[in-house]
Amino acid sequence: MTNQQSEKITRSKITEALLRSGYLLESRVESKLRKQWGYVEANPTYVDPDTGKSREFDLFAMSMQRAGPNQYDFVFAVLLAECINNPQPVVILTKEPLVPFLHHQEVKLAGLPVKVHDKQQQDTWERLSDFLGMEGYHHYCEGRVGTQFCSFAKKKSGRVEEWMMATHEERIMTPSAKCAMSSTIKCRRTSQTGDSTATKT
Repeated sequence: MTNQQSEKITRSKITEALLRSGYLLESRVESKLRKQWGYVEANPTYVDPDTGKSREFDLFAMSMQRAGPNQYDFVFAVLLAECINNPQPVVILTKEPLVPFLHHQEVKLAGLPVKVHDKQQQDTWERLSDFLGMEGYHHYCEGRVGTQFCSFAKKKSGRVEEWMMATHEERIMTPSAKCAMSSTIKCRRTSQTGDSTATKT
């Protein structure tokens, strides 16, 4: 038996390895989402569309809000998260947006409906984000926006080792939690007749 096979990891080394990994972060994020969102699934699998292989991501969370008077009038918010323990801080450079009131048009929507018919104006449709007035409350339309980000890594400059900014392209920075990997609002609006088109009154 080799020395490597006979060597047993110590409790302190186990703790160090866990603290460096993303497992504890994933557990904390899952607990927070379960309290605030309700339904959370850890380590769900999916089929990679390029390779056909089965893969998994860290967390799937979904919340539901009633969106109308009928039995099945709900809005579903879905969050897919990849949790990575970042060894160094991340700096996000921000600036004031030029047209913050238009950023609600960048909200990603899926499901039905994605546009809403206006009864008062025949043959007229509007975006769901306009119908819901997202420009008045959505976080896309508030505060400063991040335009660049970086982390830090030690690099040698001659004989001196110093901290340098590290960009994402250099594959040195890893986000602490890619909680915006895919944030999708799934909307479903069903009338009493089963029609999946919402109507503005």
